[in-house]
Amino acid sequence: MIPIPYEWQPHLYPAWRQSDFRGILKATTGAGKTIASCLALQSYLIDHPDARILILAPRKEIITQWHKELDNHSINADCMSYMSYISKSAQNKTEPYDVLIADECHNLLTPVQSRTLGYHTGHILGLSATPETSDRIIGPIIMSIDYDEADICPFTVHYRRFPLTPRQQASYQRKTERVKEALKKNPYDRINWAILDRRAFCYDLEQRIPLAINLIEQNEGRRIMLFCERQKQAITLSQALTDSGTPHALHLSSKKDLQRFLSHEVDIVISCKMLQEGFNDPSADVAIIVSSATTSRSHLQTIGRVIRPQDNKHADIHVLLANDTTDLELTKAVRWPSNVKIVHSIIDSL
Repeated sequence: MIPIPYEWQPHLYPAWRQSDFRGILKATTGAGKTIASCLALQSYLIDHPDARILILAPRKEIITQWHKELDNHSINADCMSYMSYISKSAQNKTEPYDVLIADECHNLLTPVQSRTLGYHTGHILGLSATPETSDRIIGPIIMSIDYDEADICPFTVHYRRFPLTPRQQASYQRKTERVKEALKKNPYDRINWAILDRRAFCYDLEQRIPLAINLIEQNEGRRIMLFCERQKQAITLSQALTDSGTPHALHLSSKKDLQRFLSHEVDIVISCKMLQEGFNDPSADVAIIVSSATTSRSHLQTIGRVIRPQDNKHADIHVLLANDTTDLELTKAVRWPSNVKIVHSIIDSL
């Protein structure tokens, strides 16, 4: 059964047509970008019945969701990843498409995936909650849908600060001095290295593992997603849960591992950057961000995984922050609507 469209969704096609079929739908997670795009494609096919349509997305999980919605709306389209399209196009194994739907279109800002637009010259519709500067290469933002128009559950963001040990404070200060020295000398590559080295230090702080385990215990019986910035950290956390006899799935690449969570065989899944975009499981109601990049895009995309609506659902997002470090930039990364509850707390000890 095709769900009844949200009020804004049928207006996407007129906006896209008015912009000469080049533009971006900026819509927060849960707003219904995929269904809105299918409605737009149905209207497009009435005006262009022989059009060839291509859907590109960064990962297989998102492509699977696209196949489902395209079938629901009786739309014939090819779906593939950005990298598959680039590879096939480079080998002349694809035919020209009339329409490209670029899901999570901010991916086109990366050096490799930006090559997509070198192979496609037809109409294009970009989709993203966080398009950033992709309007420069795709076209203008033709619609912008915020939380108040999205179908999401109520949620609370918990920013949980923890202190560094004296030794960690000294190490962090040394790394900060290196950043300052690099800024004075101004060679970009050295500035970049110093900043990345300091962020890596924050990601790897040993306190994050026991704090994450404490939060898992506090939310026993709920559907929990944990996000790590480093694969080693995800594996360490998984091992700690295994040692304690806590059933969970560790999703690094295998779809089989993720399926254990989706099938409700386990209620906990640990991910390293694999589920930040496009993942859709409305039963997930707790996110524990063990470590994260400090960008608005990363923060919004991660939180979006657990705010899909379900009856009587309230989601909780727990963000672990190392106090007095660049971690605290996350508390300013997003301007939340007034109806979103934000809780700040300081953890004095493990």
